[in-house]
Amino acid sequence: MDLEQKVIHDAIENQGFPVDFASPIAKRLNAQLLSITPEKTEISCAFDAHESDLHGSDIVQGGVICTMLDFTMAMLCLANLAPGKSIGTTNLNTQFLRPALPDRYVCEAAFTRAGKKVLYTSATLLDTDHRKIAFATATNLII
Repeated sequence: MDLEQKVIHDAIENQGFPVDFASPIAKRLNAQLLSITPEKTEISCAFDAHESDLHGSDIVQGGVICTMLDFTMAMLCLANLAPGKSIGTTNLNTQFLRPALPDRYVCEAAFTRAGKKVLYTSATLLDTDHRKIAFATATNLII
């Protein structure tokens, strides 16, 4: 079972939230699983953007924002897969709505459509004032 998939399944089983993720990128962003609906159709995760994530204009680099969005959508997919199955993101479309500063962010993701081989998801990244920072959609192939 994938390391993060185990974290998600344990949290669902024990209803223990928030829970820290274990992968290196998750640790780098201080990622936490905040909640997942009982039917596993929606998930929320939290992340920290640090000073080291800034580019020249003192805002969080777009790739870091994409990572938060993609990670949350991937965790939603993993929560719904059997052990031994995984996903690969085949398409990620992101719209940046406002600049992001070093802060704590919450990302909320949901399924747009869940097929047998392909999962379609969407996610919104919110700042501490609940303002939308970015929005993304993804196509995920079950592997």
